[in-house]
Amino acid sequence: MTQRVFTADTNASDDDDDQPLTDAEVFGDGTPEADRDIDHQPSVEVAVRDEVKDLAVGEQTWSHDLLEFEGDRLEIRLPSEQALSAFSIAVSKYMPADVQNDMVGLFIAQHMSPASYTHVLARMMNPDEPTYTNKTIGQLMSALSKAAIEERKAAKAAADTTDAAA
Repeated sequence: MTQRVFTADTNASDDDDDQPLTDAEVFGDGTPEADRDIDHQPSVEVAVRDEVKDLAVGEQTWSHDLLEFEGDRLEIRLPSEQALSAFSIAVSKYMPADVQNDMVGLFIAQHMSPASYTHVLARMMNPDEPTYTNKTIGQLMSALSKAAIEERKAAKAAADTTDAAA
């Protein structure tokens, strides 16, 4: 098994105001993934490495990928389609604010190693940190989502190539 490295493009902001990102900005417009044209979105670069590092998370061990984000190399797991769907529902306007906050934290905690999660939170709490802003969590969620979509596109393209060759 190989370790993958994803690069987040957090500089592709449409605006400079301090408004939080909407669900549509993080998860798209609701168009099914198979019908979505994501070629116009900033690409997520994928590099493959030979070594795989396992991290212990409680009693569970999981292999992780890496996400280059705001100068950090974060240890991540790509979210599944059901995780993205559940997260989108959990942070909708119909959920109480305390549930939304809990679900953001849960989603990130389940898709990042404990060390990376702690590092992100520490940078966000640092009053001298200019890079991590009130948009950082939204950008991180978007980067995780885009990396997952790019990975699924690559897997589908590889499967289509294999099927065509057979």
